[in-house]
Amino acid sequence: MRILLVTSHYLPKLGGVQLAVHNLAEGLCEAGHEVHLLAPKRRGADAGQVHALHTIHWFAPPPLTGLLGLRIPAWRHRLNRLVRRLEPEVVHAHVAYPAGLIAANVCDRIGIPFVLTCHGDDIQKLPEIGYGMRLDPHLDRLISDTVRRASGLIAIGSDVRAEYLELGVSPSRIADLPNGINASLLARRDPQAKGRLGLPQGPITFLAVGRNHPKKGFSFLIDAMKVVAEQDSNMTCVIVGARVPDLQPQVDLLNLTDKVFLFGPAPPVGVEMQDGPGADQPHTDAYFHAADCFVMPSLIESFGLVTVEAFAAGLPVVAMDAEGSRDILSESHSRMLVEDRDPRTFGAALLEMGRRIRENPDLGRENRLLAERYDRRQVAKRHVDFYRQVSERASSERSIDP
Repeated sequence: MRILLVTSHYLPKLGGVQLAVHNLAEGLCEAGHEVHLLAPKRRGADAGQVHALHTIHWFAPPPLTGLLGLRIPAWRHRLNRLVRRLEPEVVHAHVAYPAGLIAANVCDRIGIPFVLTCHGDDIQKLPEIGYGMRLDPHLDRLISDTVRRASGLIAIGSDVRAEYLELGVSPSRIADLPNGINASLLARRDPQAKGRLGLPQGPITFLAVGRNHPKKGFSFLIDAMKVVAEQDSNMTCVIVGARVPDLQPQVDLLNLTDKVFLFGPAPPVGVEMQDGPGADQPHTDAYFHAADCFVMPSLIESFGLVTVEAFAAGLPVVAMDAEGSRDILSESHSRMLVEDRDPRTFGAALLEMGRRIRENPDLGRENRLLAERYDRRQVAKRHVDFYRQVSERASSERSIDP
């Protein structure tokens, strides 16, 4: 099958959307499909290069197009030419605006199926922290219209599905499909990982991964680690991601410099990059291998990709009971959902999970079984099944259209 992916965000810039799109493209290629990707090209020192099986078609708008209001028309022109040249069987856009809007316009005109995956701030809203494009009335109208025009919609979480339904989309046009991960790389343990990263060998190590954004709850996690440190001096926390070192003043203020370790962005699991942000740093899998437990303190997620990666690494998980986390986490001895967003309550949960890990160092082993259904090859196969379903329905609708 010839598939064209279109995304608003891609590597080497680091983030969940970028990695989800990359893993889908690679999984589709590994399954024998012809995969092309249209992605915006970053300019400057952090442009970088990405090594991939799929063919990347970079879009670098000419200078001043943004200032002149021509960025979206230029991108639409680029996609239109690419679709006519490649003649893909389906176009799959990631992020409703601007990639989804542009794909909808081009596919409607040419008459090919258009599938859309919303990934978070393009569909979800959390007004108390100013999160969500749709808080802007103009973008809300554009995104809502784009969602309704899609031939098929992929919901990566129950909250995303609920937003689609609220916008009037028929359930028959929605498929519940997760993002995929490179599970095989995470399953390989590295007993020397803590030493390689310069971390203390003895303590229980909690790990959190993501960009430093209010929705991620990293400041809250540091407050919870103060509670942990007051009761157990042999537990530490590592936080990895873009702008994470900006949290150092809080760590210093709470006297946690020997308990909380902050690292900048790290290349995603299994992604080979030249240059770009964090390209010279250890890959994220090194941090998973150095950890004893994964922590997800987020207020909201569309899909907890790093949580699934933690499953594949065989780690127990402690998470806030929030959108995104509760979709993939069910309570067990190695998985905890914390309802009360209070540092003392969350700290108590970390202490309890640390106690369980001391009793059974291989506590998270059962989570590896949960990760298997998220392997990118399996996820890609389920996407192809949906692409074919959408294509057949679109063909049928065209045949009866007068």
